[in-house]
Amino acid sequence: MFCRMQFLTAYMGFYLRRYVEALDNLKAEGYDWEKITDKNALSYWEFYWSKDLKQFEQSLFDYLRSFRRAEDLLRRQAKWAAANTKLTKQFEVVLDEFKITGAERQEILDDFSSYDNPQRRKEFLAGYRSRIAHEQWMVINTPLGSSRGYHIVPGLAVDEEDFRLKHLEKEASKVTSDSAKQYYREALKIDSRREKIRLFKRALSEDVNSAETEGEVIFAIATLGKTPSKIVLNEVKYLSLQDFTRERLIKLGQFATETEWQMCREIVLALARPGQSGGRFNKHYFAEDTVKRMVRRQCNMYGDILFKPTVFDEAVSWLLKHGVLVTKSKVDERTLSLSTNVKNATPQGAKIISMILRLKREMSGLPS
Repeated sequence: MFCRMQFLTAYMGFYLRRYVEALDNLKAEGYDWEKITDKNALSYWEFYWSKDLKQFEQSLFDYLRSFRRAEDLLRRQAKWAAANTKLTKQFEVVLDEFKITGAERQEILDDFSSYDNPQRRKEFLAGYRSRIAHEQWMVINTPLGSSRGYHIVPGLAVDEEDFRLKHLEKEASKVTSDSAKQYYREALKIDSRREKIRLFKRALSEDVNSAETEGEVIFAIATLGKTPSKIVLNEVKYLSLQDFTRERLIKLGQFATETEWQMCREIVLALARPGQSGGRFNKHYFAEDTVKRMVRRQCNMYGDILFKPTVFDEAVSWLLKHGVLVTKSKVDERTLSLSTNVKNATPQGAKIISMILRLKREMSGLPS
């Protein structure tokens, strides 16, 4: 009885020292800390078996910080979902207007949808809108041009700015929010072509902003709240461990000095699969195209770096050269896997491999 009382006193003293106060702070800031149903927090046995309480407490706070950032990310994703839905509709209007169909349309939409950040989708849409309008105007106003089914009619030649304005007006006529419609109606009353273009673009932009701040965001968050709790918990766990892994791999920059170390980090992250069983080590491979898609999504979601195919290829080559990655020989498509063999790696590669293996062991003891 005396030993039990002493143990419980030590246990409560440990968690009351800082951890419980941190949970209260999370709750006060509007975070649902009840989602933290992990095996370590407030666990008698994890406390009892811990050999280093300072390190154990640090791991708990690492998780709380990651949990908070993951919750922020989930909220941001809900907000982005509404804006992206609106931008997709606007993009489809442009494709319909210029009669882009079939495989070409699907390929363009896939490229557009590969960006999670609405700002990058806006830039993609603006660039495509400008380019396709110029191409179509050239088709109509070039005597030998007849692509996309357009027929050259004598006297049809128009000024390019008028041509752009005509199609932009049709696109802006599809806005749905009241504030965006106000800009659209205002543009119709103005004679200045430059002002019309500015107001039509403002109407399109305002329609996206309204989607972020009004009913569609509320709907997106409500939909997220109806998600089965187990799925939500798994998502929070996955995102938290992603964030935790990024923190631990920051030392990779000390070794990968000949290439962009952040891209090396994203490749390692995709193959190590934090928060999921196993990982791609030794003979467990992913096709290189699969790794590229995963890394592209990570870069778009977290926004740490922009995904550039050339930088990705350079990082893969560097990791293969230093023995951090291995590939299967005599196959049509190159496959990639993380190595655990420090003997076959360069000194830099060996330190990175040791860091990854230490990280995997550390993740297995994190709250989950």
